[in-house]
Amino acid sequence: MDVTNNLLEQISEKLDSEDGEDEPPISATAARKTGGLNDLFDSAKLSELEIQKTQIQTDLKDYYSQIQSEIKGMFDMQINATGAYEERTMVLKGQSIDYGLGRFATFWQSLAPVVLFVFSCLALYAVLGGVRA
Repeated sequence: MDVTNNLLEQISEKLDSEDGEDEPPISATAARKTGGLNDLFDSAKLSELEIQKTQIQTDLKDYYSQIQSEIKGMFDMQINATGAYEERTMVLKGQSIDYGLGRFATFWQSLAPVVLFVFSCLALYAVLGGVRA
């Protein structure tokens, strides 16, 4: 680097000698300037900022994955269809009578698609315009 500085100084001296003016010459050296932003951003501080940047990025990624897992836990759409209705029986005059909802299980299963179709049609009607006043 000293060789480069020496060459630049020689070029600068030749340019100054040709001018013949008494003004201070423009410096043409490869030396790094001091003061201002150059003092704020030296290599040690830049490496420190890089370390802080990577730490903040990892913290943000961890926080994002935590939020993502919490939201996935809130909106878990797994439906447990293996449950059964509670069996309720009572004995009247020697006969066992079932008065629980389990006796309507087949009816509920056949009713679900019909209810879904009706409400889907109502939702489509509301979205596509409904009653116009």
